[in-house]
Amino acid sequence: MAQCDGKLRKPRSDEARRSGVFHWVGTDHLGSTIRVADVNFNAVDGMRYLPYGGSRDAGTNLQTDHLFTSQVLDASIGLYWYNSRAYDPVLGRFLVPDTIVPNAMNPQSLNRYSYGRNNPLRYTDPS
Repeated sequence: MAQCDGKLRKPRSDEARRSGVFHWVGTDHLGSTIRVADVNFNAVDGMRYLPYGGSRDAGTNLQTDHLFTSQVLDASIGLYWYNSRAYDPVLGRFLVPDTIVPNAMNPQSLNRYSYGRNNPLRYTDPS
């Protein structure tokens, strides 16, 4: 069951902006968009993800571009933008290293290209 973030959001895709239709966005425990419902809470579309953020569902037409962990997907190149770094869900890695090592005592933190300490089902990246 998806938890709903409790906010009526205007869809962020170009098509939805033109239509002016409002939707509820339901997210999972990582903040990933998994359901989009209309104003009457009828499911419009859904999305499932592979562990590192790739899509399990081909052909979905979600009315938002905020998908895996609520980050913006640039569908033309298949990369997510995490505020300061580009992330490739196929590789499960960032394209540039993190400028900060959050915990030098944790070996998973030493790979500055890794996503979520190599545990994407539990952690998100604060980039």
